[in-house]
Amino acid sequence: MNIRPLLLISLIFATSASAEVWDKLAQAAKTAYTANFKGEYVRQTKNGIETFDIYRQRDKQTLNERRIATNGKPYEIIRNRNQVAFYATDAQGLKRAGTDESNRFPAILPWHISQLGENYEATAQGNGRIAGRECHIVRLTPYDGNRYIQELCLDDVDNLPLSRTYIHNNTVVRADLFSAIDRENIASTAELTPSSALPVKLVRKFDENAIQATFDDDLITIVPQGYTIVGKKRTQNRFHYLFTDGLTYIILFIDPVDEYSDTANMLPTDGILSSVSINIDQRRLTAIGDLPKDGLNQWLNNISLNYQE
Repeated sequence: MNIRPLLLISLIFATSASAEVWDKLAQAAKTAYTANFKGEYVRQTKNGIETFDIYRQRDKQTLNERRIATNGKPYEIIRNRNQVAFYATDAQGLKRAGTDESNRFPAILPWHISQLGENYEATAQGNGRIAGRECHIVRLTPYDGNRYIQELCLDDVDNLPLSRTYIHNNTVVRADLFSAIDRENIASTAELTPSSALPVKLVRKFDENAIQATFDDDLITIVPQGYTIVGKKRTQNRFHYLFTDGLTYIILFIDPVDEYSDTANMLPTDGILSSVSINIDQRRLTAIGDLPKDGLNQWLNNISLNYQE
């Protein structure tokens, strides 16, 4: 029996199935930024459960969104176009809001997902049901094993991510999922207006297309494989970088050894964030990112610097 035709058919089928999964992820990336909805979602981590109300209204290129923490840690995040405002009762609340914003759900994928294909295998994992809606599960498995495996349950109608799960060593580390969602009714002005009971405010600009940007740099000579620099800032002899592989984000601080502040200890964690610090040639490098600690440590040790900078 000639098995070559069977192998060829199997290969064609596998290639077609993989392409279909990536097409769904591309649609999910767009829908997560453009869908209108009102809802509630839950974040479950090793530290406990957090709950949020979310209101979204998008018209052409204008995005208005409000997120409200509802489990005893009062803060809100208001997005209007490319401006994000954080509201809280105190400075610590602002830090928590900033951490939540960096890991927002459901808008979790870049518009252009080609970079993901270089770093992750995407496979279909069957069907699910979230907040009363049918969805299909897609698993993103990193090729290097240093990042979390992530599973998304995408709405059967338009691939809106209804849940996101982080897995490490066969253990669920964090899960974000809608507990209720209304896709029919548009959020009202009152629902998009911040609460007057939260007096502390911080505003910053946000670029949804930052993933498309790249930066030339004279200090970092080798970037870990699969990552690109999508943001950087320099203040005298201190450096601040933002890296991504399209799904994972890492912030890197580079300070003089005798002047660095223990930045990692000043930031709240949500169950998936890790921090690692090392010294290289009189510099203190601190990385904070949504990787397991062993993977982040390996990432940091693969950074190479220009010592003449």
